[in-house]
Amino acid sequence: MSAQLSQSVDKLLRKAHLHINAGEVVQAEEIYRHILTKFPKNKKAIRGYQKLKNPQQATFDNLIGLFNSGRFRETIALGKALTAQFPKAPILYEVLGATSLRLGNDEETIRYYQKLLQINPINPDAYNNLGLVFYKKGDFFTAAEVYQKAIKIEPDFADAHYNLGNSLKQLDKLEDAIESYQTSLAINPDDIEVLSSYGNALMDFGEFKKAIECYTRVLQINPNLTETQNNLDKAAEEDSEIDKFILNYQEAIGEEANSPRVMLFKGTAFALKGYNEMAIKYFKQAIKIKPDYAEAFNRLGVSQKKRGEL
Repeated sequence: MSAQLSQSVDKLLRKAHLHINAGEVVQAEEIYRHILTKFPKNKKAIRGYQKLKNPQQATFDNLIGLFNSGRFRETIALGKALTAQFPKAPILYEVLGATSLRLGNDEETIRYYQKLLQINPINPDAYNNLGLVFYKKGDFFTAAEVYQKAIKIEPDFADAHYNLGNSLKQLDKLEDAIESYQTSLAINPDDIEVLSSYGNALMDFGEFKKAIECYTRVLQINPNLTETQNNLDKAAEEDSEIDKFILNYQEAIGEEANSPRVMLFKGTAFALKGYNEMAIKYFKQAIKIKPDYAEAFNRLGVSQKKRGEL
């Protein structure tokens, strides 16, 4: 590089430095890119451009230290100041989003994670945390969509599968919720929180025997959970009562357990106790065995109407 060109580059580097000191990061970035277009190996321009992307390690360590010590207000203040200097540093928005989430500032949390995802659209943690905010706001549909994006990026993200299950359960999609809980447990089989939610979903569906297995597993891990013990007792009671009810009917009519009449009766028994999901399952089984079973179609329609499937 000639002396004249070297002076010209040095002048541009000083100009970029002045822009940085004035907080004018975009202008500084344009200058560095201009230099690197003509002189791609210029070390000063490379270092300057890289510094625009991320704060120095000591500064970042200070930010993380504030966050880890629970000084969230100070974390927000420093993080905001740093984003003015490093507007494209994804780690800053990740810290700001996590801090706002802990402070309960929903709109700020959404804004920071959306900004992070603009810079780095393949961040599963950002999608998962964003989903937590929409769930908290009662927007279960959007929460489910966001969790699905996290899972698409990281299929083995156990927490995202669990959170998706919670959203689907709120949307009255019990079968889908159960599937999400199962996937989460396949990745992390001893998570008590997931096991408990899975058991509750099975109970709501009318899968009493599976719910009993689930609650029993929870109590094996932690025997001191009174609520789980109560849920186990209720599941066992419901299971025993409905089994006896169905068995008496089956013996009275003298038919096999998989006959269409028994299937219809099973569906009716579950419907009377308020377990519409299981009722629908048995009515459909009756129709599968006997496609012209008018009464099964009728009761299926009644159950679907109760579930809001007009």
